[in-house]
Amino acid sequence: MLSYRLPQWLRRISPGVRGSKRLAPSPHAEALRTLSQFKHPPLAGDRASLLVEPDARISFDAGHGGTDPGAQHNGIVESSLNLALARYAKLRLEHSYEPVAVALTRTTDEYLSLRERGEASERQQADLVVSIHCNAATSTAQHGAMAFALPGDIAALDVARTILRCMPKPLNCGTRYAFSADADADTDSGRNGVWLQRVRNVLSPHYPRCAVLLEVGYLSHIGDARALECPAVQSGIVTAIMAGVDRYRRIVADSRRAG
Repeated sequence: MLSYRLPQWLRRISPGVRGSKRLAPSPHAEALRTLSQFKHPPLAGDRASLLVEPDARISFDAGHGGTDPGAQHNGIVESSLNLALARYAKLRLEHSYEPVAVALTRTTDEYLSLRERGEASERQQADLVVSIHCNAATSTAQHGAMAFALPGDIAALDVARTILRCMPKPLNCGTRYAFSADADADTDSGRNGVWLQRVRNVLSPHYPRCAVLLEVGYLSHIGDARALECPAVQSGIVTAIMAGVDRYRRIVADSRRAG
């Protein structure tokens, strides 16, 4: 903990305060330190009440977990990083005083089927689902963040582009890596078709909710892996996700005004 001594001028106008005072550590700094070690920061208790009814319900879906660890490269286990980022995004939103309700599809290192994840977001009455994953490839040259939406979901694609636009620089390859998992890919017998089918498998259980699949970076790329271990980059990823949530809320607000 940090300590400080009140300056002389402040002590003169505050005679009741003596000596030094200890500052409480920032909950965000503590969460960042925990996140950098891929441990799970404690979930902040849901606020007892909001001043207004939440205008959006957000669900963060941490990919993989339990018996399905996901990608494992350069000393990073995907399921642990996914959950740590999801928990920290929830913590940040809960402390943002925005009128949103936030939930997680999983809170521990447990395995959930795709169907169970969809049931969780439905039970939470989520308006927006952000599924957090890490990428991996046989080629160590592929790098950067990507995001996906279901075909025809214009709002989700807009949110995906906003998140990518705000991603921290080491992982930011631009909004051209925001894709719609078009149904035309079903006719593609190559790797792209198989890949996009997997994207649809992840997002479809959450339909008809607005759903975005965020691949924060490639664990198989040494630069991405080192960036994903950096607390500042991790904080930047969460900030980008929050920008996506804000964009979704604006889309909904504009739609309500137009209607």
